[in-house]
Amino acid sequence: MNSIIVTLIGSAEVLVEKTPEERVRFVEDMTTEEVKEAEKLAAGHDSAEESIGVGDIVALQRTLEDRNDGKMEMYQYNRLVNGLPQQQIEDKLRIRRESSDPPGVAPALLGEVVMTMGVELRRANVNSLTVLDNGTLVSGLDDGHVQLWRRGELVKDVVHQGIVDTGGVDQVVSFQSSGVDVPAFATGGRGSIRIWSDDADSIMNIPSHSGTSPASLAIGSIPSNGQNGNIKVLASCFKVTRQINRNRFRLVPQDEAGRQRREAAELQEHAIQEALGRTSQCVQVWFYNCIGSDGVADGFGSEIISPSHGEDDISAMQNP
Repeated sequence: MNSIIVTLIGSAEVLVEKTPEERVRFVEDMTTEEVKEAEKLAAGHDSAEESIGVGDIVALQRTLEDRNDGKMEMYQYNRLVNGLPQQQIEDKLRIRRESSDPPGVAPALLGEVVMTMGVELRRANVNSLTVLDNGTLVSGLDDGHVQLWRRGELVKDVVHQGIVDTGGVDQVVSFQSSGVDVPAFATGGRGSIRIWSDDADSIMNIPSHSGTSPASLAIGSIPSNGQNGNIKVLASCFKVTRQINRNRFRLVPQDEAGRQRREAAELQEHAIQEALGRTSQCVQVWFYNCIGSDGVADGFGSEIISPSHGEDDISAMQNP
C-alpha cells in the first residue's frame, strides 16, 4: 500500500486562534452595507450616521459618500424612488437654515418636491404617514400594506393583518420609544390595531369590536404617581363597518310563525345597531407604565372611556 508524505514548510511558531472580530476580513466576504461602513470608518467617521452633512432627513438623505451622484436634475434612484441629486437636497436645506429668522429657527417649508417614493410599487394610495424616533418614514396604504423608508430606499414592506382581508391601513402613529420588542409604531385598519417594533416585527394585534374598525389613533402619556414615570398611552375611536342587508326584511311573512321570526330578527338587528352606535361614541385606551430591564414593555392595560365618563374616571387611570 502506497503512503503519502506531507511536508509542512513555514514557521514553527504556535498558531494563535483569533476571534471572528479580530480576524482580517476581505472585501469579497463583506456585504455591500458592510463595505460602505468600512469606507466611512476609513474616511474618519465613527459611523455612517456621522457622515451626514446639513440636516439629517433619514427617509431621503444619504451619507456624504453617497451624494456624489454627478446628476443635475431629478433622476431615478431605484425602481421605487425618484428624486433630486443628494447635493441639491443638501444645498436647499443649507439655504433654508441660513435664511432662518431669528437664527436657529427653521423657516416655513419650501414647498418643493425633492423625492417621490413608491412610484412603480402598486396602484395604492397612501392613507397615513409617521416618522419613527430613528428617522424612518412609515407609510400606511389603502391596500393593507405598511412600508418603511430609509435613506431613499424601501427597507421593509409588511401587511397589516386584521380580522378582515379587505380595506386598508387608515392610521399610522409612532411611539416615542423604540427598540427590539418595544412598541415603535401602531397601525389601525381592517378591524384591528397592530403594534410593531421599529423593524416592522408585529408585537401585538388588538381586534376591534365586531362590526367596527379603528377610525383614528393617538399616542400620548399621562402623569403617574408610581415609580415608573409617565404612563404611555395609545387611544382609538372606532367607526361602524358592518353592512346592513337592505333586502333581509323585504319579503312579507305569510303566517304567524313567520311574522314572529321577522319581529325577533328586527329586534336583534336594532339591538346590534344600537350597540355599534354606542361603540362608535367611545374611546378605548391602552397603556403601559414602562419598559422593563430586558427592553420589553411590561404589558398593556386597557380602559374604555364612554361619553358618560367623568373626571373621576380619568383620575383613576392616572393613579393606578
